[in-house]
Amino acid sequence: MERGDVRAVGKEQVIALTTSDFLSNEALEEKNSGLSAWEQATEVLQLTQLGVDRSSWAAFWVTEHGYLCYANEGACQCLGYSRTQLYQMNIGDIDSEWGAAKWDQWWAAVKLRGSLTLETEHQRADGTAFPVELTANYVELKGSAYLCCFARDITKTKQAEVEWRHQQERERLVGAIATKIRQSLNLPEILQTTVDEVRQLLLTDRVLIFKFNPDWTGTVKVESVGQSSFSILEEIIYDPCFSEEYVRQYQEGRVRAITDIHSDGLDECHVKFLSQFQVRANLVVPILFNQELNITTNQQQLLDHQFSGYNVANSQLWGLLIAHHCQETRQWHEWEMDLLKQLATHAAIAIQQSTLFERLQLANRELELLATSDSLTGVANRRMFDEHLNREWRRMMREESWLSLILCDIDYFKRYNDNYGHQAGDACLQRVATAIRDAVRRPGDLVARYGGEEFAVILPNTNRTGALQVAEAIRMSVRDLGIPHCASGVAWMVTLSLGAATAFPSPNGEPEMLIAAADQALYEAKAKGRDRLAHSTLQRR
Repeated sequence: MERGDVRAVGKEQVIALTTSDFLSNEALEEKNSGLSAWEQATEVLQLTQLGVDRSSWAAFWVTEHGYLCYANEGACQCLGYSRTQLYQMNIGDIDSEWGAAKWDQWWAAVKLRGSLTLETEHQRADGTAFPVELTANYVELKGSAYLCCFARDITKTKQAEVEWRHQQERERLVGAIATKIRQSLNLPEILQTTVDEVRQLLLTDRVLIFKFNPDWTGTVKVESVGQSSFSILEEIIYDPCFSEEYVRQYQEGRVRAITDIHSDGLDECHVKFLSQFQVRANLVVPILFNQELNITTNQQQLLDHQFSGYNVANSQLWGLLIAHHCQETRQWHEWEMDLLKQLATHAAIAIQQSTLFERLQLANRELELLATSDSLTGVANRRMFDEHLNREWRRMMREESWLSLILCDIDYFKRYNDNYGHQAGDACLQRVATAIRDAVRRPGDLVARYGGEEFAVILPNTNRTGALQVAEAIRMSVRDLGIPHCASGVAWMVTLSLGAATAFPSPNGEPEMLIAAADQALYEAKAKGRDRLAHSTLQRR
């Protein structure tokens, strides 16, 4: 059919086709009402025509050559054309996918299948496009063929799909970071993941986490930056307008979205500040610490804490989670603000959890130190001595090396206590312990309080000569203190007697043998007049 024949096949031919189909249905024979089949068909046809005309879906008939020969009111409203205009148009004028270059292909496909449903785009009279779901049905009448088409605007459906995908991505991101917080105490990794994923999701130029100092200066602690922007990681930042204008607002949990720094009414000093970092638009969310979560909070309770339960009134401002858009202005969406708020809360949990863990580690180290050190002198205690000696015995046995032990005893210390008092005795023990520790220089050596006024020194990888040198250095270091001891039977100052022993550890020996040998050497030193040292070497077995 030629374009000039379009009007001739308008409503009349559509009616003829519908009537023909209607009359072929035996169910519509003449009824008790007295109406003839033709009259019934005409009535139903009129109702059908009214229904199609008033449908919100666009309905139109297309000839074999792609021209529109019928369009309902829904098509006119969706497309912005009058019926007269549409009857002068080709299907390709409103749908480029059905244009002249592809028309034969589409026609053949619908003819072969009888019906075809697909998603495409229609073009309005104002030039805008919108997505539609189009169903085309192939029909023939009196030697002519047509496509009966129904199109449904699916703009809202598409928007809902996009929003659903955004929501799924947001939930995935928040869930992934929440899982990291529960499973990991690696704070740098958690925060870096946060800024990397946010920048990718928001398609922005820079995302950073900024930590405040007490004077409201601060440092960029973590950053994700695109190739088109420069890095400001570890930059120390001071915004002269911040403390006066924004501290209170952020402490109250305010989110600040700036579409354009030049037109959003910012103070000139703030515009100048942001411009130096190439910022054109930004989104700023506070990272708030809940003051109710402190060192007394059980760590597991912290991990299971409901992130949405933060009470802003009990929070303090730790820092900011910031998205920078540098190349152009940007209108921030509500979901983007919500996302950053959620992640800022998660970041606060992670930071505070890490802080608590560090404090816990420090407390554990202090407890461990208390458990392994002598509270009076600060050197290792007897428990630590026993563990260390056993460990070094096994190690020297593997390495096939010498192990030496020195036992040191303060000469006539009971007389010192009786003469000067126990407080002076404690002070004396502290000074002697320090002098011994200063004389033993290698990190692998251990000084311990063996009991009462007796000290022990473990010397790995040390033979007889080395042990004697260290022992003599210890003896002279204590003498050099010059601590008066008028009740001593040796000298006017505090002195030491020392017994050293050296062994080549083997499976046939035990650490106790080394202790016994050092104790025997100490006995010999005392027997020979004190303020001296003696040595014993265990024979290799």
